[in-house]
Amino acid sequence: MSGLQNLMMFGRLSRLPIRAARRRAHELLEQFGLAETGSKRVSAYSGGMRRRLDLSVALIVDPQILFVDEPTTGLDPSES
Repeated sequence: MSGLQNLMMFGRLSRLPIRAARRRAHELLEQFGLAETGSKRVSAYSGGMRRRLDLSVALIVDPQILFVDEPTTGLDPSES
């Protein structure tokens, strides 16, 4: 499953309409620097890329508040 498909799946599971899920997924991939790798399989992502995708999944429904514990753990030093 690609990063884009992963985000869209979680968007749909959260009851976002398919167009909204696709739009939001593309926005998040761009914001987290994953736009160029969005079509690649997540299994090919580095650990830091997977952490950024995890944060994107948490933000797919645009929550009002999000609690995270050590959000930069596992990110590449240039991304923190």
